[in-house]
Order: sequence, then structure tokens, then C-alpha cells
Amino acid sequence: MILFVPVGIIYADTQSTTSRGSTLIDFGPLDIEADYEVGFNIIAPFEIRAGDTVDITVIPTYGKVTPKISLSGKNIGSFPTDMNLGQEVRFGIPGGYGLGLFAKTVDYVQPLVKGPAEIIYSKPVLTYDSMIAKSFKVSVNENIGNYDSITIELPARMITTYGADIDLIITKEHLTSNSNQFGMSMISLKIPLKKTYDTDLSLDVRDGTCTGCIQVKPILTYDGSQTLHSTQIVIYVDGKMSQSGLTSNQWSLNFSPGTGSHLIKAEYLGDRSSSNKAIFYSSSSDSESFTVKTPTSSQSSSQKTQNSLKCGSGTHEENGLCIPDSLFGGGCLIATATYGSELAPQVQQLRELRDNSLLQTQSGTSFMTGFNQFYYSFSPTIADYERENPLFKEGVRLFITPMISTLSIMTLADDSEFSVLGLGISVILLNLGIYVVGPVFGISKLKSRLQRKQTI
Repeated sequence: MILFVPVGIIYADTQSTTSRGSTLIDFGPLDIEADYEVGFNIIAPFEIRAGDTVDITVIPTYGKVTPKISLSGKNIGSFPTDMNLGQEVRFGIPGGYGLGLFAKTVDYVQPLVKGPAEIIYSKPVLTYDSMIAKSFKVSVNENIGNYDSITIELPARMITTYGADIDLIITKEHLTSNSNQFGMSMISLKIPLKKTYDTDLSLDVRDGTCTGCIQVKPILTYDGSQTLHSTQIVIYVDGKMSQSGLTSNQWSLNFSPGTGSHLIKAEYLGDRSSSNKAIFYSSSSDSESFTVKTPTSSQSSSQKTQNSLKCGSGTHEENGLCIPDSLFGGGCLIATATYGSELAPQVQQLRELRDNSLLQTQSGTSFMTGFNQFYYSFSPTIADYERENPLFKEGVRLFITPMISTLSIMTLADDSEFSVLGLGISVILLNLGIYVVGPVFGISKLKSRLQRKQTI
């Protein structure tokens, strides 16, 4: 039996496997069956970075042979004895039979690897003819593709030379000597990979479409020139956070930092890839000085007229309308006004749904783009009216609470287009049932009941 036992927290994965082998010596009515067992410790890193080469060490820790003796079918007993690989071990048989057994065991381990890596060794097979540790190297490719781990397989084969001696005072003879190759034992050791890409963030700033407004475009790339999509862009104006959750590589909607010269800074916070948990993107930032123009007297007059419209938090006035400060970075205005804070659990749930599910797919991003154009056409007005009218606010709370509850289904979606589309359609149908089919059915039932009462 060969036993692999990974030790300590340095292991990427802890698994063990056993295989049993035995030899049989037949001396007529005397049968001797011997079982063999060898144990190993394996030392491996917790994870391997792309492009690195690491050592894997396999250490033999113990060996044991257990002869089982029977005479004419009657079991005499088992007599376990320690053994070292490569050394002959001898043991006598109690009972005065004049027989002694000997055995010498050698183990052969041939490391294999599955995944974006290769084994580097001076010899393809590790030969354990002693209890000394042996190592081999694993080199991980710089490009890991879609792999998030590698699997190292350690097939081990044990070969034992065994036999018996007879010592009957008047004669001493070497009776037999044979070799036996046991079946192969296998352990698979899974080691996580890690690949970190450096990112580059550059910031473009331009005048917005309203007086005193600007728009920003954070351009995020990695690995030289590969475009990286992210909704984790934060904008600072003169050292103070102004916008968060902006989408990279597209112009934001208008926001107003105030007239005059400002230092605009964009920062990408770094993130893990949504398609491969082994891939990480480093943080990066860029800054640009920009002067927001002071409006002319005619513009100021026009602006004063338009400013009679009061817009809520997260929006600004543009052409007589309240619009969000950014396309994807703006908050949920109605939910924020309803629950009193952007930190309310219900508002955070909506934000996480947007950032972690919908915006991780192309279909979800397209939906959010169209939805925001529709939603922000009326939500600022409703949010402002909620702040002015507590009774209206409570009515909105009663109305939107079932919808927010159903949206929790979207947390089950992974990053695939199919999953987001399937669950999204399910949520839409569920809300149609709650807000349309249910009320229509209830009104229809109530109307039928009233008609029956009038007939009576």
C-alpha cells in the first residue's frame, strides 16, 4: 500500500490515496502473505504565479511490511515490521518453523501535469531506493488562458524483491527469491494559479452640454493595448470624490464641478476578472487639469430661468430637465428617496445587481443603457416629490418593495449572457404577474361579484 499524506497549510489541495499489494510464498501447507505500505509527505506551494517555476518535494516518511502466516489453512498471525525503502528487511516466523523472510522495496514516482505548465526534471522518474526526499520543478506558462489552476498527478509504482530462508540446524538454504510489481497508486494535487495584469488608465475631459458642466472619459487598458471593461472607476475633483461606479471607455453624462480651474482625477481600484478567478487587474489612475468656463451674461440669464427647476441629489438640470450625473454611476433616485439613504440595504442591493450582474454582460449593459434613458426621464421628479410629501413617499415604498424583493433572483445569475437573459426575463414576467395580471384578475373578480349582487 502506498499512502500520500499532504502536510500543513502550505498545500494547495489535500488529498490521499491508497493501494494495497501483497506477495504470496507457498511452502506446501505453510503459506506466507506479505502486505506492503509506504507513506509520503508532499510539499507544494499554496498558489503559483504565471511565469514562475516552483519546487514540489515528495518525502518518504515510513515503510511497513506485514507478513500473514497460515499453516494448513489455519491462521497463525500477522507480524508487522518497519522497513526502509531500498534496504532489505528480515524477520523470523515464530513457532520454530525454521523459516525467515526477507524483502527489499523500491518506489518509482513519475510526475505529470495538466494545464498551462510543464514538469522540469533531470530524470523523468523519481526513484526512491532510500528514505531521502526528492524534488522536481513545475514551470507555469506566462499565458494561462482560461485555466485557474493546474493539476499535478503523481503515479507511484512499488516493486518488491522478496523471498525466504530455511535454517534447520543441519542445513541453511536460500529457498526462493522473486520480484513483484504492484498496481499503480495515484494522487492528484490541484494548485491554484494567479495572473496579474498591469493596467493603464488615461483620462479625457471635455465641456459638457450644459453650462458649467463637464464630461469625462476614463480609458482603461491592460497588457499593452487590450481594452478593459470596468464599472469601478472613481472620479475626484480637487481631491474630493465626485463620482463613483463610472464605466470605462465611454463618455460620462454631465456633472458640475463648478466654474474655474480644477484637477480632475480618475482612479481604477483594481479588480478580479469575471471570466477567470485566477486573473487580477492592478489599480491605476490619471489626472488632468481642466478649466470650467464661467457663463456669459446671456447664459447666466438663461441659466437663472432654467434654475427654477430644483433637481435632487445625483442629478443636474440640463435644458430644463433633471438628468443623472453619470450614465451608470448615478444612484437609484427613487429608491434613495424612498428609503432615506444611498446606504440603505435596498439601495445597495440595486447597486450590486447593476454592477455585479447586469453590467458584466453585453445584453445587460445594453438593457441598462436603454433603461437609464427612460428611468431618468421621470425619476428625478418623483424623487423630489417624495422628499416634499411623506404620504406620497410611503405610497411609493409600498409600490416598489415587491419589485425589489423579486430582483433578488438576479443574484443567482453568473456572468454568462444566457444566465442574465434567462433570469432577467423571469423577473420581468414575475413583476408583470404582480403589478398587471394580479390586479386585473382581482378587479375582474370583484366586478363579477358586484354584478351578481345587483342581479340578486
